[in-house]
Amino acid sequence: MWAIVVLNLGIHLIGLSQPLVDAQNWRQADTAAIARNFYEEGMNPLYPRIDWRGRTEGYVESEFPLFSWLVALFYKLSGGI
Repeated sequence: MWAIVVLNLGIHLIGLSQPLVDAQNWRQADTAAIARNFYEEGMNPLYPRIDWRGRTEGYVESEFPLFSWLVALFYKLSGGI
């Protein structure tokens, strides 16, 4: 069992430090920005914020940001980004 876990980690960690280059890279970057903004600007999941906000507050309509909120919670619990 542990061999399968180690093999799986080895396969999925290849290229972890590489930039996002797939077809959904813009969405992944927005999700990461929403998580960081939860961490830096408040943990209210009803008001997700994006970085490209211009002169507005940056609130964005999207699916319920549970994943981004959980990532921001992990940031808080682990001491930062």
